[in-house]
Amino acid sequence: MEKLTFNVMEYQELDALVNENIPSANGKYDFVSCEEANNDSSYAYHGIAPMDVEDELVKTVELDEIMEGNLAYKIGAILEYLCYLKAIEPGNYLIEVCW
Repeated sequence: MEKLTFNVMEYQELDALVNENIPSANGKYDFVSCEEANNDSSYAYHGIAPMDVEDELVKTVELDEIMEGNLAYKIGAILEYLCYLKAIEPGNYLIEVCW
């Protein structure tokens, strides 16, 4: 059995981080709607590390879409970009949704 450690974050905390650090979000990022998240749920993301912004594929696909404000269904890339910005630490993340 493998044991993992997670950084636990409420979805509102993630919304605030995205809105503070990604200008293209225009202060309107909402994890619940962008990821079609369900109430009373948790979403796990493993091995989040800084985005490699020097990689051409990453730069032309993931980073460009984030910078253009296309944030729906891109939470993995968003977390990696936040890690690149040093807004979050590398690691595993558990996003909790409850309203």
